[in-house]
Amino acid sequence: MCGHVVRVHLSTVLNGRRLPEDDWEHLHRYYTCVAFGCVSWWLASGMKDDVLPDVRRFTEMQRDSLEQMIARSPGREK
Repeated sequence: MCGHVVRVHLSTVLNGRRLPEDDWEHLHRYYTCVAFGCVSWWLASGMKDDVLPDVRRFTEMQRDSLEQMIARSPGREK
């Protein structure tokens, strides 16, 4: 599930831009691990709150970081 959500999110942020396969895999792996950690935290906290607002806020806060990572990919298509 985390992998699918991350794929959709990265595709949305890339908005048609392409990255070399290895850079795509690195970004996908990193954000999948982050998503898994968020879900694990939510489960461990007893699922008391709706996790979606936290996920939305986190992705919004990380947007600039993700854009910087994409910009550093040497073989990216603009």
